[in-house]
Amino acid sequence: MQPAEPAAKPVLAVAHWLADRSARANRMLERFQFCFIPLPNPDGSFHGRSVPNGIGEVPMFSFGRHLAGESAPNETVGFWDYVARIRPTAHLEFHTHYQGTRFHKLNPLALEWFPESMHGRVKETTARLLGVNDQWRVTELAKDTPIVTAGKFVNMAMHFQTISYCYQIYAVTEQSTCSQAVSATRALAEGLAGENWPTRHEPEIVKG
Repeated sequence: MQPAEPAAKPVLAVAHWLADRSARANRMLERFQFCFIPLPNPDGSFHGRSVPNGIGEVPMFSFGRHLAGESAPNETVGFWDYVARIRPTAHLEFHTHYQGTRFHKLNPLALEWFPESMHGRVKETTARLLGVNDQWRVTELAKDTPIVTAGKFVNMAMHFQTISYCYQIYAVTEQSTCSQAVSATRALAEGLAGENWPTRHEPEIVKG
């Protein structure tokens, strides 16, 4: 939703990876339904805005307003209506930074947003994501984080118990950025599957 940190290319890279008919991708598709929102702020992107939409509103930080019954940007309302229909188990949002001067950054939700029965699964998914890279900058979204209830992540957890992450990718090239997005999506899905995820796959032999 922040046009200055565009994620359409890495989101589409994940879709292309899932369609490559590899054994791993096929198992992912058998286990999960994947949904994609590659351009959630199209007018802001078209007009070259940093954070706002085409008329100066800030969709990314207007979810609290929308849920409080106040006026909110169309992009905010559209996104929330969509997730209210699908009630996602997990959500991974990409923000791109085409530079190599800082480490990748992960914003996970604190455990306090989830019932205790989910803590094990949340810990597993976070551990899997952190395993994608050797070094991270981690900023946890806790109840004392400024304006945290204005965004989508906390509200999705409170309403749908969605395990959400904001992954800020710091890579020099588009190819590397897309690769990181695929690795993170795979790690999140494997974390959700937990011990039920197969460690090996017997290939089907086709004669002909």
